[in-house]
Amino acid sequence: MEMKKQKKIIGGMILVLAVTACASFFKSAAEEIAQEEMSEIYQNEIKTIYTEAYQDEVETQIEEEKEEGKPSTFGQCLALLGKPFILLCFIGIMCHVGIDVGTNTTAPKILMERIGMGLDDAAFATSLYFIFRTAGCFLGSFILRKMSPKSFFGISVVMMLIAMIGLFIFHEKAIIYACIALIGFGNSNVFSVIFSQALLYLPGKKNEVSGLMIMGLFGGTVFPLAMGVASDTSMGQNGAIAVMTVGVLYLLYYTFRIRK
Repeated sequence: MEMKKQKKIIGGMILVLAVTACASFFKSAAEEIAQEEMSEIYQNEIKTIYTEAYQDEVETQIEEEKEEGKPSTFGQCLALLGKPFILLCFIGIMCHVGIDVGTNTTAPKILMERIGMGLDDAAFATSLYFIFRTAGCFLGSFILRKMSPKSFFGISVVMMLIAMIGLFIFHEKAIIYACIALIGFGNSNVFSVIFSQALLYLPGKKNEVSGLMIMGLFGGTVFPLAMGVASDTSMGQNGAIAVMTVGVLYLLYYTFRIRK
């Protein structure tokens, strides 16, 4: 029963992530088309619809459920980090976002450093990463119907680990692209699984846990900083890859702490 509940939570989050990714990708094109084709007649009709909907909403009385107890303070939310599993989830979110932002910024630099590729051509690596990340979000909801979250999470992390090793060893353009694609696909559903695990661990404090997990997004600032320092050493971009590999190894450790 708990497995079905977890898959439902993860599936919903994956759908939101996938729709968000596609929406941002097509946003600019959609806005241009809408501005050109929408006439004043349609604008007036839309205004009328919104006005009627607003009047109906005002006239309709909706009884909202009253919240029991007092709202949690910021300190009480942070206190949840005292629970070992919540702390593991929080650090896991940091690693996930750090790898996401790190790959986005480092992938073009790897191609430029090793192959001598120009900035404009190397920028395709970022697009490739997001293409496979979006594909992973869509496919994740279907894969989870046949596979447990723990197994799926483990496979995703192993994919990223293989990619990191590949980025250390190989200097061929095709293999570097393949490694970037593996990271994108593997990192696409990590957030959903960790988030759902945290919610199921403390179902009575969903709001507090949700806010705490979102705070873990600041990992996107910590990792690039460490990667920048590491890449300035004699290791070059291998230093940045090493920092991301630490995050992947942590996620591998987290895999064994996931409840079935």
